[in-house]
Amino acid sequence: MGWDLKRRLSRLKDGSFTTYTVANGLVSNSISSIAESSDGTMWFGTPNGLNELSEGHLRAYTSKDGLPPGSVNCLLPDSNGVLWIGTDNGLAFLRSGTVHALSNDVPDSVREAIFAIAEDKAGALWMATVKHIVRVDRDKLLRQAVC
Repeated sequence: MGWDLKRRLSRLKDGSFTTYTVANGLVSNSISSIAESSDGTMWFGTPNGLNELSEGHLRAYTSKDGLPPGSVNCLLPDSNGVLWIGTDNGLAFLRSGTVHALSNDVPDSVREAIFAIAEDKAGALWMATVKHIVRVDRDKLLRQAVC
């Protein structure tokens, strides 16, 4: 007898499971990162984009919505309610339901594949890429967004 290795995202609430797959809105059945915002919204990074799960409803964000192409590797909901998104092709952020890419004025290292993001007490963002550990001013990045 073998294991059932079907890929799925399931939510347990009030004693019952709700399962989400690509058939009902998940952008990929493979999940590469998970984060929770302070309001309880769950975020799922996948090889094909980003999903938001809020109040039982899924919303998808892909390159069609401004997300850099490639896998979403890491997520950070920061202390100001901005969701930072580390992808195979650099950093983006989501604010007020809109994905923002960064301008070409940002350091090249912020446009590399990003594998981890953290926020320090001063509000700066720290990112790990294949070649760098980068500390950047969060507010400056927000001002350099391409809308």
